Amino acid sequence: MSRDEDGQLQQEIEEVAYGIWQSEGEPSGRAERHWDAAKEIVATRASDGGPLQPVRDESEPVEPLLAVENQAVAPELTDQAERNPAPRRGHGRR
Repeated sequence: MSRDEDGQLQQEIEEVAYGIWQSEGEPSGRAERHWDAAKEIVATRASDGGPLQPVRDESEPVEPLLAVENQAVAPELTDQAERNPAPRRGHGRR
């Protein structure tokens, strides 16, 4: 990023932070919070809005998910509630 671009970015963040400060009634002691919020807003505006894509080196194989890989190890395991459902009301001992 060039100095001009960096300066423009800082100016935009400052303007957005100032707007946030004004919209909150010009409170004192919240400058850092306003600045951080303004940085997020400016970054969001700068993005193209498209979904983020993972950066992946095509030469390396993709590792399988551990859960899928281990699914065949114990497929008979079930949740305890599935094996021993709770007795229904009124059908217990009398």
